[in-house]
Amino acid sequence: MAQMGLSDYNRLLEEHNNFQECQLLDYWSENLCRDFVMLVDNIWQGPGKMVSELDEVHPFLLRFNSCQRIYINNAFSDYILQHPEEVQWG
Repeated sequence: MAQMGLSDYNRLLEEHNNFQECQLLDYWSENLCRDFVMLVDNIWQGPGKMVSELDEVHPFLLRFNSCQRIYINNAFSDYILQHPEEVQWG
């Protein structure tokens, strides 16, 4: 597999709307915990264009090599965390 440069990563993120609102399906480490892999349900077909079949899973694998730290932040408010049934998910 060819190495990707920073501009390649930026283009990939832009093509998939920075993976905003995509559901994290799974994650794991590989290669003696040096690599981090995330499987997401990608809802984007292109910049700002959502897939039409939102009830289907559209898996997309993200692999990060030679990681020293991974930080995942779920920015839900306290209210949403306490009352998830009140959120209109779509």
